[in-house]
Amino acid sequence: MPDVVPKPPGVEQHEASPHNEDYTDCGRGETADAEAKNGPLDMFGTQSFSKQLVPCGAPIRKNSEQIMSDIYNNQITNKSINNTGTIYMNAGGSYSAGMFAADKSDSLYKVEFDNNDGNCNADFLNTVDELRVPSDAKAAEGTDMEVAIYDEEQNILAEFWRSSIDHDNKVIKACWGGVKHNASKSTGVFERPYGVAAAGTVMSATQLNADDMKAVLDGGEINHVMGLALVGVKPGEVGVANRHDSYMPGGIGETVSEGSMMTWPDGMKKPEGLSMAAEAIWRQIMKYGIIIEDKSGAISARGQNPDSLEDPSLYDKFLENRSWEEVMSELPWDELVLLDENYLTIKDGDTVVKRLGDGDKTLEFSGSND
Repeated sequence: MPDVVPKPPGVEQHEASPHNEDYTDCGRGETADAEAKNGPLDMFGTQSFSKQLVPCGAPIRKNSEQIMSDIYNNQITNKSINNTGTIYMNAGGSYSAGMFAADKSDSLYKVEFDNNDGNCNADFLNTVDELRVPSDAKAAEGTDMEVAIYDEEQNILAEFWRSSIDHDNKVIKACWGGVKHNASKSTGVFERPYGVAAAGTVMSATQLNADDMKAVLDGGEINHVMGLALVGVKPGEVGVANRHDSYMPGGIGETVSEGSMMTWPDGMKKPEGLSMAAEAIWRQIMKYGIIIEDKSGAISARGQNPDSLEDPSLYDKFLENRSWEEVMSELPWDELVLLDENYLTIKDGDTVVKRLGDGDKTLEFSGSND
């Protein structure tokens, strides 16, 4: 018998789905098809933390109001440390990761270690020798040189940092990253200490991608959690995170550790007058939330590198020729609430556990990290 969601005030009780369930009576929208995928870049299933729908009555951290007030006033809108005065979408050509899906028609490339900054570690490549790579794949041009490649046939996702791709010799080299076997059935978190994101979360599970934008343009939704980097991040990790990269500049007040999650409050009405992109992001946060997965020089979410888009005009279509700053400024960031530190956790390395309220009711989503 499925667990029962604890009853929020004035809300009828519902049985929780043994899969994923969203609830219409607290404003989180209609029940989602948990198995539906927007395309090959949307490879994760219900076993991933990134696909967990926030239930009505999800546990809120006791000091949420004070912490979120400090994050909003001292980080998001503080232009001395965050020059846009809003949450920024890192979707430019230099410091956003390209995302590529390879199928069986693509060639196998050797995967090799490259100690290109003198402080690299080859351990993350212990489980992969070859990977199918599309002929147009390339790393970002900035110093991080990030790229994510999903080999559909082998069901392997590899995320590389300080990487290069030699198409003539069919070799991909990298200084660091993470490799996720059986990606579509995984938790969406790398084994410690691997991965590009400081929290150990899989970047491809949280980053806005081409399949997300195509789905929205076709009347669908972004169906995964949003990843976010803050300027000021507390030491330590919580929730599904298994490592951290903290930084505490002066004057920021209260903040959170990597792995912390946020969402809009139960019962929140959709703001009026949102553009298509802003509405899609508002709904994404309402349904799946935000996870803090890194620190950055600006408060930023991540979008797929435009150089890796098959349709170069996709961002313009999604944004309706607005700027990211205009779109993100439409959203009421001061309304965010902070979920309990243990709202989502991982048990035994391969099972996501979701708390349904302030009590002991939970759901478990077992996958595989082999």
